[in-house]
Amino acid sequence: MTLHFAQPSALLSGIDARTVGALIASSCDLALIVDESDVVRDVACTAETLAALNITGWRDAPVNDVIVPDSRRILSTMLAAARSGTEGAHGEISHASPTGERVIVRYSAHPSGAGAGVVLLGRDLTPLADLTNRLETAELSLKADDERQSRSEARYQMLFEIASEAFLIVDGATLRIQEANLRAADLFETNAQAMPGQDFASLFAQADRDPVTKALEQVLRLEQSVGLSAMPSARLDPVDMTISRRNGKDDEILLVVFASDNQAAPNMQSVEQFVSMVGKVPLKTLVRENKDAIERSCIEAALKLTGNNRARTAKVLGLSRQALYLKMRRFGLVTAEDDAAEPDAAESA
Repeated sequence: MTLHFAQPSALLSGIDARTVGALIASSCDLALIVDESDVVRDVACTAETLAALNITGWRDAPVNDVIVPDSRRILSTMLAAARSGTEGAHGEISHASPTGERVIVRYSAHPSGAGAGVVLLGRDLTPLADLTNRLETAELSLKADDERQSRSEARYQMLFEIASEAFLIVDGATLRIQEANLRAADLFETNAQAMPGQDFASLFAQADRDPVTKALEQVLRLEQSVGLSAMPSARLDPVDMTISRRNGKDDEILLVVFASDNQAAPNMQSVEQFVSMVGKVPLKTLVRENKDAIERSCIEAALKLTGNNRARTAKVLGLSRQALYLKMRRFGLVTAEDDAAEPDAAESA
């Protein structure tokens, strides 16, 4: 809202020109008095940030000579508005420093009362521009940090999922499961997505729940790893596990690693199976088949991790989207709908 004096003629008529000039100079960073010929007759400056413009040399210079060419139309419109009696026409005008840098000043134009003269009152926008640039730089830095963290978390999650050992992460405060990988779900014959939130001890037979809970509490209290064996409620044979304490992002967590002897063999050939094929199948074929099995497992795990988001999956795996698509096509992971959604990749294939 703009509020003007109600009685300026009655109350301010006695102010002399020197006082008016001082008031103008103190009310803005830069003031120009432009005559009817668009020549700068006088200047006043109070902002140190504008010292590089060599403002004292502007006196008696055409006003268009002290601004950059693409600001001339804006200034011409402002001067015309002021001369027609319009108060406060404003706009952002750029000046060029001797080093070639632009300095942006926001001016308002006012009739000077002397013929067609105009007073331009300016506010230096350099501090605001600097602040805006710092904020934008900080925002870009935060965004880059978020992206790096997101990629790191995605890679961690992928490794967590495809690891050959069964892992569980347990909340140290509630002793409930926070995360479980596919191996752990297979070990307890359940769904990995259903495990978070469950009480860790509830995975075991009733007789072993109290010893398991005490083991968790001991790890938290003594800050040392504990190994024990317990009978899962969904199995007929006990499982061996090691419980250790870790510092999570916001709180303490417990990492439970189950012995590999408790788990089914991985989906790819074991070393013994691999060696047994030597002499029967060319080495190149053996290496290619196992390489393909590993690649397919990684792609499937990454797709599951990202909710089948192709762009994020490619980023997690360090592939281009086209390279990911071609590998998925080779492994039979692409449907007809996928072909329609990726026409460029389908054509290149």
